Amino acid sequence: MENIKKIPFSLAARLSVPTDKSSEKRIYATAQERGTLTLAGLADHMAEHTTSFSSGEILGIVTDAVNCVVEHLLSGYAVELGSLGKFSARVSSEGVDSAESFSTANIRSVGIRFTAGKKAKAKMQAAQFEQVASRELQQKARKEARQAAEEAVKDSTASGSDGGSGDGGITGGSGQTE
Repeated sequence: MENIKKIPFSLAARLSVPTDKSSEKRIYATAQERGTLTLAGLADHMAEHTTSFSSGEILGIVTDAVNCVVEHLLSGYAVELGSLGKFSARVSSEGVDSAESFSTANIRSVGIRFTAGKKAKAKMQAAQFEQVASRELQQKARKEARQAAEEAVKDSTASGSDGGSGDGGITGGSGQTE
């Protein structure tokens, strides 16, 4: 995996006051994902940094760690993972008039809260950024590329040619937003 050191973002117009539909629209940055690093991908990446463990061994260790973190969260413990940060349980409920009238039926959702550690926060604060196309524009470019490729195949099959038009009909995003 290449060593990417810039957080991709795109621009989006949103209401300046989200709860007020009549508020003016302003331009805001929105973080974009380049993709998802799976647990297996993380194990492979970690194995590249060490010769002590194979990616399979790391995958087993990290999988067990994830299971143990969840087990401890469900038991009421917060789990700190070094300088990365701390995980803890998060509960959301509807309000009631008195403690006596509250029951677990009032709990609407449970989740995991993450609080970044000081070193992780500092590294994120020092991040560099790269403007990329919005998800919408990226999806549009992929759709246009698929359609152009399908048309090129239809044209080459209909004409009996070998399909070579020179450019292949593939287009891509410019990396810029509108």
